[in-house]
Parts: sequence; C-alpha cells; structure tokens
Amino acid sequence: MKKGKFRPRRKAAGWPLFIALLIGLAGAIPAQERSAADDFNIPEFRLKKVEKMVEVNGRMLHCIAYGKGKPVIVLLSGLNAPQDFWNALIRPVAEKTTVVTYDRSGCGRSQLGDLPPHGQQAAADLKVLLEKIAAPGPYILVGHSYGANVARLFAAAHPALVGGLILLDGQYPGILEEQKKALAGEDLAKLERMISSLKSKANPKSESDYLLATLEQAMQAGPLPQVPFVVVTSGANRLAGIPLVFSEDGRQQLLRLSMELQKKTAAEIPGGEHIVLEEIGPTLHNEDPKPVVKIVKAMLSRVRKGQKW
Repeated sequence: MKKGKFRPRRKAAGWPLFIALLIGLAGAIPAQERSAADDFNIPEFRLKKVEKMVEVNGRMLHCIAYGKGKPVIVLLSGLNAPQDFWNALIRPVAEKTTVVTYDRSGCGRSQLGDLPPHGQQAAADLKVLLEKIAAPGPYILVGHSYGANVARLFAAAHPALVGGLILLDGQYPGILEEQKKALAGEDLAKLERMISSLKSKANPKSESDYLLATLEQAMQAGPLPQVPFVVVTSGANRLAGIPLVFSEDGRQQLLRLSMELQKKTAAEIPGGEHIVLEEIGPTLHNEDPKPVVKIVKAMLSRVRKGQKW
C-alpha cells in the first residue's frame, strides 16, 4: 500500500449495500473499518494542517483543514466512508488552496448522536461545521458517490455558499424510478424487493438505513445553483457494481441507464460538463487520483477567475 492512499476493504454486501451499489453509491464501507493511513500524520506533509473535533448539533464531528487560501474546497466521502478516503487527493490540491475534510455523524471518528444521519441532516451539519471552523465561502464542493447527494442538498439549500460543484460517480435523484422503468419481469420484482427491504428497516441508525430518505430529499430539493459544474463518471468495472441477482440483460439495461443518468445529471446546470474516466473504476480518486486532481484544479482556476477574492 502506498503511503497516504486509503484502499477500503469490503465485506460481503447485504441488501442495503446491494442497493447502494445498484444505484451508484460506490465507496460504501463499514464505518468501523480503517486503514493504516487513517490518521494521515505523514511527516513530509508540511503544508498547514489543523485538526479539530467540533460540536455540531449536539455531537462531536472530526474535521481537518489543510493548506491555505481561497476558495475552500470541501471533500464529501461516499456512503459510511471516513474522510481518509480522500488521502490520495489532498496533498496536490492543498498545495493550491484550503481543503476541508470531515467525518459525517456516525462515520470515522465522528459521533452518531440522536439525529437521523440522512443527507438533509448531513448538509445542515456541514453548514454549521464550516461556520464553526471559520471557513469562508463560497465553497467548491466535491462529492463522491453518496457524498454527491450531500453536496446536492447543501447546494440547493445554500446556493450563495457554493462557487463550484463536482460530483464523482453520484446518482440522479430519481434513479430508482428510472431503474423500475428499465427493468421487467423477475428483474423488476427483485429490485422492488430490495427497495422494500430498506423501507421496512427497523430502528434505522446509519447512512445506509436512511438511503431511500436521502434520495427522496434530493428529489424534493430545489434546483442546483448556476455555478461551474462537472460530473465525473468512472468508465471501468461499472458492470461489476450491479448485483449478479439480476439477469444478464437486466444488468446491461442498468449499466446503460447509469451512464445515461450521469449525462442527464450534468445537464441540470447550463454549461455542466460530463467527463468519463474510461480507465478508472468507481473508487476513482483512490484508484488513480491524477485525473481527478486535474479536474479539481481546473475547477479551482475557473472559480477563481469568476470570483473576486
């Protein structure tokens, strides 16, 4: 393992993680699993680094700010994934500006608390956290997988605080309804059983448990702000993320649909750009951070030109 690169181990997926993979939520890992790179106390990382536990809505959230300068780039991890998921990306980006990572409630080193950890709450928490660490907006939000939902909800709720938006293998908010239209017969029945298993979840506590609620919140949210917008899609191993319980034809239909919806997402903002990284799988910035770093730096330059700092 290369120093500073976090490669999550995966356990056998239950229905919640099956459905997570199905709707494009790559990067879903159990919150308790961490790698040797978790603390990121790498001696040669000589840029400014401030690490804090911050009280947010009654629980302590762990966050780290790297580098200096504006605009501030906020990195939002995938389902149940700790902020360490971004380690491979941080150094080259923090050399150019301030980068903020954090663990959402119930993830990594942050407390779960009593509030439901769905996307809407996560977006509200993020606003409070950024205020408490005095990180100035507008921000460039970079959301991977489930983190793209949180980025969308934050952007829709606080458009004036967003200067740029990058979604890495996120999902179209209405993806489940689109998947129902694409499937038929036993494949459709299997999808509906998966969805029903999440709806009937007793005592929901984790982000996985609130998956459907978060998608519904994203569907009901207002439009995204008119800011520089990039949707990045992995081009490799996408079929592997679709459960084998579906027929081969069903899996191909879902694969085709997933790419169509990535394009549709990019069209939500006029001038939105869709970039397919053909040789990289769903973990994107962990598999090969270089092209993602290039995209983030390009967004940084674009936002700086459009803002007076």
